Amino acid sequence: MDRNRIEEAFADYTGRLLRLSEQKITEGEQIYDTMGDIGSYGVEIDEDWTSDYSDITDELKNADSEEFKEAVAIISKHYYGALPEQVAEVLRNRSEETFAVLRDMINPEYLEKDTNSADLTKDDVMHLDEVFFATSVAGKMKTEEGFRLLADTFKKTDAANEKILEDIVTAISCPEAIPVILELLDDKEIKPMKRIYVMQMICNSGVKNDDIYRAMKKAYKESVVLPDMEIMSSMVMFDYGDPRIVTAMRAHVQRKIELGAAEQTADGKKKDSTDIYILLSMINKLGGRTDDMTGGRNLFEV
Repeated sequence: MDRNRIEEAFADYTGRLLRLSEQKITEGEQIYDTMGDIGSYGVEIDEDWTSDYSDITDELKNADSEEFKEAVAIISKHYYGALPEQVAEVLRNRSEETFAVLRDMINPEYLEKDTNSADLTKDDVMHLDEVFFATSVAGKMKTEEGFRLLADTFKKTDAANEKILEDIVTAISCPEAIPVILELLDDKEIKPMKRIYVMQMICNSGVKNDDIYRAMKKAYKESVVLPDMEIMSSMVMFDYGDPRIVTAMRAHVQRKIELGAAEQTADGKKKDSTDIYILLSMINKLGGRTDDMTGGRNLFEV
């Protein structure tokens, strides 16, 4: 196996991705989700790169087991969120060896790291990049084994480690992963803050049916009553977009209004009503009635 050739090929692939990304920005194309966009940019450069490096696929196909694992490690050093489709297909075909490398890269120690810390060392950053590669590629494999590796990693990741949790959400958010995601949503050991991430996985997948709605509604009703969770849980249900949730949202807002009035009477101070307005706005946009909770006023009349 020509290690230098593999190194050159994937360094060049990342270079092409970055140049295309810079071109899109220069042309005024708004980028909301950089890594999501990178995936689509990979499709744009795939054909030309594959033509220039047609030998790489054969190298990966024919490498012995240890050489193949080494090649995957080389690819990980240059990974920026996308893979040439022919390369991804080789990884799927050699899934046992691929997953052996991915599991080794997901060091439990780094799932508990604060990725926003200024104390991260160069070694920490390198290992966190490996975790990103492993979770991203596990999702691209589109297999139950990959989705379960992501679910297991999600459960082991500290709730404060937003970067890795968000990487997992991106990797697992697809229709094929719904059975595994629903198992996560029903897992009683998942903490409330992390449950919001699971609900977001479902939203991102685009899959809707009655069973999923019931599971989402149950998770919402358990989350919305917790301190600091009501806006996030309501927003994710709004994102899901099923108007049937309006009844539960209205009941929550009514309780909140009544509680606010009681607290105002007790301490003589007017409570901040921003959260109530946000919740009412979501109910209105989902087609629900709000004027009966605002003294007959339609706050959202154009």
